[in-house]
Amino acid sequence: MRLVKIFTFWLAFIFVAGCGGGGGGSSSGGNQGEADYGVRLIHASLEAAPVDLYSSSSREFLPLASSAFLLASPYIALPEGEQVLSLYRAKSSTAQIFSFPVNISKNGRKSVLLLGDFSDNGLGALVFDDFTSQVPADRILVRIVHALNKAGAINVSLAGSNLVTGLKYSELSDYVQFRFTEGELLVRSSTGSQVLYAALERFEAGKAYTLVLGGNQGLFTLLRKYKN
Repeated sequence: MRLVKIFTFWLAFIFVAGCGGGGGGSSSGGNQGEADYGVRLIHASLEAAPVDLYSSSSREFLPLASSAFLLASPYIALPEGEQVLSLYRAKSSTAQIFSFPVNISKNGRKSVLLLGDFSDNGLGALVFDDFTSQVPADRILVRIVHALNKAGAINVSLAGSNLVTGLKYSELSDYVQFRFTEGELLVRSSTGSQVLYAALERFEAGKAYTLVLGGNQGLFTLLRKYKN
């Protein structure tokens, strides 16, 4: 499994339990212009309110991006080099959730993903690099983030082919290359045969995707696809 940075914390006093519903791959307002490279924000915490992303490289204290549950901002271009990214409760300049250092490289892409809850796992974040190289025109690359609260390790397959086995909560799988562009995505518990998610998924050939499995097991489970 790919090593990612994870920042975990218990901050129930900052958030009120927030809105749920799903959505597409782009967030609501508050985002700067879309770029080919940079940083994007993905919100994968069912219980958390919307959040804003800030960078220490900004001359003015204005949010770079905003996102609500299972929505993602576009990539936002940032200056190269070391800087500090921070998450705040949306529309608040004082309710900082946490901050962390990153190194922004030329022509690189990073995702900042908020996940967790107010009970079992606490709120946390993953920071990971996204795929930037060329994908063969007749292939797709797929990986998945396990952000489903109250779920143990999972096994994931796509069209009967294995994507990952034993993926634990808050982990990110490696990219796997497939020749087909559609098939059933099946997520099962690693400790039994319980199906946690099953649906026909379609992909665009020549693209890389990050899948995010989110929600609370037994209550609300959704999966979103984000192009890299």
